Amino acid sequence: MTDVNESRVKAGGLLLVSSSLIWIGSVLGALAMYTSFPFRPLYVHWLPKPFSLLPVANTGFSIWYMYISELGIGPSSLIFNVGVALASIIAIPAFPLLSTLFRSASSSINLTGKVGVALFVACFFFEIGIGLCPMVVCLLHTLLGFLVFLSRGLAVLLLSVVIYKDAFFSKATAIYGFLYAVLDLLFLISHLTVMEWLAFFTVSTWILLVGAQAILKVKG
Repeated sequence: MTDVNESRVKAGGLLLVSSSLIWIGSVLGALAMYTSFPFRPLYVHWLPKPFSLLPVANTGFSIWYMYISELGIGPSSLIFNVGVALASIIAIPAFPLLSTLFRSASSSINLTGKVGVALFVACFFFEIGIGLCPMVVCLLHTLLGFLVFLSRGLAVLLLSVVIYKDAFFSKATAIYGFLYAVLDLLFLISHLTVMEWLAFFTVSTWILLVGAQAILKVKG
């Protein structure tokens, strides 16, 4: 591991922890508030757009058949959309600040870390788009969602390879990252809502873990 700039690393860690908590809080908050409203938009793929947003009785939210993005068009959509966009904005500089932790004497590993950091930055920009471009309402949502899962899956996989070969982060963090990469791929293949929720909780806690270790393990 090369010498690290302690203030940069701690700042990056704080941003990751803050972003992850806001992200988890906005999703769980929107999920909790969802059923407190008597009506929600009707979301049916085959209906014309104006009719797909008509209010219907709110029968609650179920992770067994509803995607996370449906919180963005539900009765508690403001909590979700603002939270996702805010968490992503906060996270944009985080991995560049932590970039010294993903460097190595090996040029190939060093390149792997750089690509992983760049993919994470791109991912956070795509996630801002998710918050600004809800499903059904915006035609770009599906493309943005695909780009989020593609860039984030590759970013976590590449950075987990670097983490596994380096002494700063625990190897358990790398293994947890590999688990997310598998869940990410399974969701992209299957489109199962349960798989998306598993991937969400895994990657959000992985990011939280990386941020916490960056704060706690840097001396000073």
